[in-house]
Amino acid sequence: MKKLLSIIVSAALCVSIFAACKAKDGVLEVVELDISTSADVSFGGNTADTTIKIGEKYAAVKLKNIKNEIIIKLYPDYTPKAVENFTNFATKGVYKNKLFHRLMPNVSAEGGVLYKNGQIETNLPDFPIEHSEVMRNIYGAWGISNLGTSVENPTNSAQFYVVTNREENAFDNFKADEFLEITVSVLQMNQMYQQNAGNDEAQKYYADMYLWFSRIQAFANIADSEENGHIKELYNRIGGTPVYDGANTVFGQTVKGWEVLDFIRTHDLVNNGNGEVSAPKPAIVIENIYIRTNQGEV
Repeated sequence: MKKLLSIIVSAALCVSIFAACKAKDGVLEVVELDISTSADVSFGGNTADTTIKIGEKYAAVKLKNIKNEIIIKLYPDYTPKAVENFTNFATKGVYKNKLFHRLMPNVSAEGGVLYKNGQIETNLPDFPIEHSEVMRNIYGAWGISNLGTSVENPTNSAQFYVVTNREENAFDNFKADEFLEITVSVLQMNQMYQQNAGNDEAQKYYADMYLWFSRIQAFANIADSEENGHIKELYNRIGGTPVYDGANTVFGQTVKGWEVLDFIRTHDLVNNGNGEVSAPKPAIVIENIYIRTNQGEV
């Protein structure tokens, strides 16, 4: 989703890949990141249980030249299709040597298989967005990137993101800023739909966008309700990107390897060629994503 957020690149990006990789005879050696540099993240009353039980499948993201892995709790009970596809793609090696190609500071890092001209670059299947009020875009959440909410033409496939925003009061900031834009957009899309009566193609587009913004609005209102105060509290305490709620499918949550996520989110960036300073440099390469069964190791 093209964010409504105004992306501001922090001048204090403090870790580059050169700081984590040592060279010996001109060859990069695998380095273990210092866990102590990553603040402990306690989820307490998370919107979904983060325990990986014995016998459960989980995902492990391994970057090139980094020993540590990111461990992801998967949620097939909430978003089964997304978990199934992510698991199948990972098992088939689809993500091997792919990049985290886009990093939006205090928002998310996108990786996996790219879209080109509105199409996934490989012959991989698309699937519709799966909505769950439980699965939220808290810091460390993993979701599926897409190009729209259309059920008839789904664009969820093998491009994913991980939420990298650790700013406090993330929900309150969202409500004070982007939520107003979302509310205005809902009204505008409804108006444009009515103004294009008789133009089926245009009405289909505006109906789709109306649905998109309405879902974001609805998910925000749920989180802001008295009975769901724990969702807002999590966002404000831990960080996250609530503008993604309702627009993207969340299928997993980081439970271990926060130091690797810190490494990604604080990476040096350059212009991506389209005027956006969001391309990690040097490249962040995904060595592979492994699907494992917990035998007691996590």
